[in-house]
Amino acid sequence: MWLKDEVCNRGLLDQIYALEWIRDNIHLFGGDPNLVTIAGESAGSISVANLMVMPKAKGLFKRAILQSGGGNLTLSLDVAQKVTKVFEEVSGLPATRTALENLPRSELNEFQAKISKSIVESPDHLGWLEQRKKSMILQPVVDGDTLPEYPPKVFASDHGLDVDVLVGNTTEEWILFLHGIGLAGKITDAFFNSLSMWGDIEKLKSIYLQEYPNSDLSYLFSAVTSDNMFRIPGLRVAESNVRKGKKNKTFVYQFAWKTPLFGAAHTADMPFSFHALSVMPGVVGNDPPVSLADEMHKAWIDFIRDGDAGWPEYDLTDRKVKNFDLVSSVLNILSP
Repeated sequence: MWLKDEVCNRGLLDQIYALEWIRDNIHLFGGDPNLVTIAGESAGSISVANLMVMPKAKGLFKRAILQSGGGNLTLSLDVAQKVTKVFEEVSGLPATRTALENLPRSELNEFQAKISKSIVESPDHLGWLEQRKKSMILQPVVDGDTLPEYPPKVFASDHGLDVDVLVGNTTEEWILFLHGIGLAGKITDAFFNSLSMWGDIEKLKSIYLQEYPNSDLSYLFSAVTSDNMFRIPGLRVAESNVRKGKKNKTFVYQFAWKTPLFGAAHTADMPFSFHALSVMPGVVGNDPPVSLADEMHKAWIDFIRDGDAGWPEYDLTDRKVKNFDLVSSVLNILSP
């Protein structure tokens, strides 16, 4: 939120503080402060993208790994101030540090749920269009100081930090959330058609049906939202990095192996990139492909150590993307 008596984006500033500590102290552990890689998934990936456009983070890391998230999930200052007003209404508290700092987590979670409910149920659809497009209520704030500009705008102008990038997503991201909120198999024409924020809905359906023939509306909704929330914002980061020239290396991937539970959904790549298949048995199942974990984990380690993920760098002509699956391959996605 936007707090009246404090700087914005304290979470991001904490991350910068941690990176400054690493810069100043990592040599004591045998590390090189000039070879720091930051990595994140989902909200972590969004944090990485935000750090890539924050002047305060310049020089604090050399490489960045973004798994399922770009810089699109940030709020403009005026909308953040509106969210703050809703907080004050549902909590009865002023939006100040002194009012918030001693609240137990349970109350903070309760207020967060109330903020979401109030905004989702608001009849002011246009007034909350920014939130509805992004499917999240509380986000980093473009305050003109700690986060000076909207990250996608920075990436579009190629003014982000000069770092090597490894960026990608799973191929069926939003399926996890469809199941999580109980909408799997329940998306109706009326619901889909109400999403005027996506423009010409019938044209959209026809385009996605060409890619996913015989799919139901729930799967199409998931595919559109996956692109909107994860895939395209990640590609915009990659494109920006490529346009800066060969100074920075850029690698793009997608994770396509379908787990037994939700397919290639959000988070499905995590046990493989970390080579920690036992951590999420409910996701990867009883017999996950260890060879895929070997392959993916090696690519991450090679990128962190050498800046080379092991497949052709991304460019703006044939746009090579590593497709991680039982039999992995390099795809040319061609279209921008």
